Amino acid sequence: MNELIAYLLLGVATNIDNLIIGTTYGLKRHRIDFINNVMIGSFNGAATFISVLVGDFLRQFLTAQVGELLGGMVFLTLGFLTIAETYMMDEQLDEEAGEKPHSSAAKSHLVRVSRREALGLGLGLSVTNIAGGVGAGLAGFEVVRMTVLMFIFSILPISLGQWVGQHTAAKFPQRWANITAATVLVGFGVWKLVGGVMS
Repeated sequence: MNELIAYLLLGVATNIDNLIIGTTYGLKRHRIDFINNVMIGSFNGAATFISVLVGDFLRQFLTAQVGELLGGMVFLTLGFLTIAETYMMDEQLDEEAGEKPHSSAAKSHLVRVSRREALGLGLGLSVTNIAGGVGAGLAGFEVVRMTVLMFIFSILPISLGQWVGQHTAAKFPQRWANITAATVLVGFGVWKLVGGVMS
């Protein structure tokens, strides 16, 4: 049970950006259709698969203790970078808050996101999964489970975010989403560092 919770928390923490992107596109009345969403999820899944294999390969040349420590350091770094990103985007969020609302005519029309734009989203969103995947491989997470979870946790948050943006006209609290993700990642890092020291 603890292992399952660890996988689920890691999947959520490394895909918070997908929820924020989905909400933002929903607010703009831009629709990421099912095919594009699956394509984005496939990029995330592929990035996770390759990066976990890389981490697992590197782990073979290290002791279990060093693998745990390195994995923990990767998660800690991701967490602190997420916190830094949160504070750096404050000014941007303030500017967005001052934007005028869309007209009713604009709100009634959904614009379909192009394949090229979805491709760019998939590549951009997979960056976090690459770093997290290497850390997961070093920490001993299983590659198939991680790949499947990252694929699922890429698709669902985008769909949920779009629904929230389109139906509630409410912006997802990006600051708190990032802080939550950072807390989980830092927690994973501390957990793995303690595990490495104790082993």
